[in-house]
Amino acid sequence: MKRSGEDRRIIKTRRALHEAMIRLLKTTKLENMTVTMLCNEANVSRSAFYDHYSVPEDCFNEIAQETNEQIVDRFQNTDMLSFEEFTDIYFHYVKEHQEIFRTMFAMNVNNPALQQSLGFFQDYLYRMVPNYPQYPDLYTKFLLYGYKGVVSDWLENGCKDDYHDISDIMRKIFNLLLF
Repeated sequence: MKRSGEDRRIIKTRRALHEAMIRLLKTTKLENMTVTMLCNEANVSRSAFYDHYSVPEDCFNEIAQETNEQIVDRFQNTDMLSFEEFTDIYFHYVKEHQEIFRTMFAMNVNNPALQQSLGFFQDYLYRMVPNYPQYPDLYTKFLLYGYKGVVSDWLENGCKDDYHDISDIMRKIFNLLLF
């Protein structure tokens, strides 16, 4: 995400750190990642890292924020989709960005990036599914934590199941809750 007034060097350094983070997430959990590992992978100095971030989690949170914004933009610029179309597109996107989502979905449920991702899914349901009930908090938490669990397991297993199958499971769960 380009911020106004940023020069190309800043953008290039951030991009290198983001790309390095995503590569490292394929083999290293975020909590085990060090600044040195990230700098070596990105081929940037530690001082360049600290010009932008305090810890690797800050870099990841920026990536997660951008990923969440991209998926929101993707759906805001699309005509009204059916629930089936939405879930298929959504889970395909998650699979394409699985390192980011795997890390995000492994985080504490209070993490802002995870909350934003879960909130996006919930907001879609409330806007796009005409008969989707507005459940009290406890029901909504049950629904979202169940969703988080299904997606987390799918991501932890390397997205081996076809995303259409995961989408179908989610549709069936949501349809059960409509009654």
